[in-house]
Amino acid sequence: MTTHQQTHTHNTPAWSPKPQGPRWSQHVARALTTTLWSVQRHGTENVPSTGPVILACNHIGFIDGPLLLGAAPRPAHFLVKGTFFEGPIAPIMRAAGQIPVTPGKGRYALDAAQQVLNDNRVIGIFPEGRRGKGDLTKIHPGVSWLACHTQAPVIPVTILGTRTTGAKVSSLPRIRSRIIVDFSQPLHMESTDTSRRTITQVTERIREAMSTHVQHVQNQYRIALPTDDPGSP
Repeated sequence: MTTHQQTHTHNTPAWSPKPQGPRWSQHVARALTTTLWSVQRHGTENVPSTGPVILACNHIGFIDGPLLLGAAPRPAHFLVKGTFFEGPIAPIMRAAGQIPVTPGKGRYALDAAQQVLNDNRVIGIFPEGRRGKGDLTKIHPGVSWLACHTQAPVIPVTILGTRTTGAKVSSLPRIRSRIIVDFSQPLHMESTDTSRRTITQVTERIREAMSTHVQHVQNQYRIALPTDDPGSP
């Protein structure tokens, strides 16, 4: 057994999401979001039809997660704020195959996501870590950690229209308002180096690609990001 295999086994979480969850939950999310809003999907052909994939998306509104789940061309497991796994909704979130991210247990979530990618499935992640402007000023390194450890391509995704300037981060868009979900071309990680220095460099590469894509999509579809940042953990 190699050192990498030993480390992976040691960090394997007790719970691992099953592939069936995103299959049914994607149908539910797609039906709900396309009924309530005018969702326009672009660039879905950029998402590989097989193999591991990381969907890395900007984050501006409350419905970004369900919206991306429904819009993605493949079922996906998302890294989701741990509080959504508390109370009566917890069994639904786990049944849907989503992965909780709780304070102090970030590595647990990354290990679960790594297992999903090693199984040639899809992970969805919002690297900004919170709802805000969605302009990718700063992102967390979890996305690059996953990319470097699994060699999965990263697809920058831009969502526009889920929150307008002045609206609360917990608010919903107006019914039947136009929402854009645009999938960019994949970023491939050539290096297998997982040192902290490399992770930092890859994080910036991903951030720049996501930021550039957001700007391009804004210009192309003439929907602007919110200019305020109410902030949400």
